[in-house]
Amino acid sequence: MDRWVRVSHYFVPLVVLASACGGPSSTAEGVRPPGPTLAEGTEPIDVAAVSSEIRGILSRSVQAWNRGDLDDYLSAYSDQPLLTYVRGDSVFTGKRALRERVERAFAPAAGEPDDLSLDDIEVSVLGPGHALVTGQWTTYQPGFDTQPVTGRGRFTMVFRDEALGWRIAHEHAS
Repeated sequence: MDRWVRVSHYFVPLVVLASACGGPSSTAEGVRPPGPTLAEGTEPIDVAAVSSEIRGILSRSVQAWNRGDLDDYLSAYSDQPLLTYVRGDSVFTGKRALRERVERAFAPAAGEPDDLSLDDIEVSVLGPGHALVTGQWTTYQPGFDTQPVTGRGRFTMVFRDEALGWRIAHEHAS
């Protein structure tokens, strides 16, 4: 059996299967661009505005952390009971549990809390009222312009558009 027959024997069924399972759909204009799809009759999502608003919330949250304002920091999180925060092997549910977890970081045994920065932030709008945010968190000894890094990791957040605006409904930090 020649090589092309052997390759096509496996490759052609995979191509057919992939196209049947919802690969990019062609239109008269070409391939549909990725992004949120909307039910007919709903307003288009202003992805740039949503991304800008969420980035602003995260920026204010970091500023609140760095000035030691726990209440303002936590205002970025949902008040809904299903709020979840995952860190390592621990899962915290609800804002009260999150507050208790964060209070420990705000009151370390040896002085003031470390400063925080969030970088490499990517916002993906999932559809009306929901966005996925990924990035990197870094903590520094206070006065971080010249101080060493004390921690670093990645995070994933799910934001939900609630009555008070966009809020973090789920966070997983590693």
